[in-house]
Amino acid sequence: GARSTEAAVDWTAARLGAVERNVLRVALEELDEGEVPLEVVLDEAVTLAKRYASDDAGRLVNGILGRIVKEEAA
Repeated sequence: GARSTEAAVDWTAARLGAVERNVLRVALEELDEGEVPLEVVLDEAVTLAKRYASDDAGRLVNGILGRIVKEEAA
C-alpha cells in the first residue's frame, strides 16, 4: 500500500522485489489488525524475507517496517 511505498523512499524499486513487497503486505496487515505483537511481526517478516529472498532482503524489510512503525508512533 501507500505506507510501504512512502517508507521505501530510500530504496530503489529494483531492490524491492516481489518477495519483499508481499512480506511487507502481510506484516502491515498483521500490524493493522493489532492481534500479533510488534516484535513477532517484525521477526516473522525478516525471517520470511531472508528465507525466500536474501539476507539483504531481510535487512530491507526490517528497515522499511521499522520506519513505518516509528512514523506511526510519532
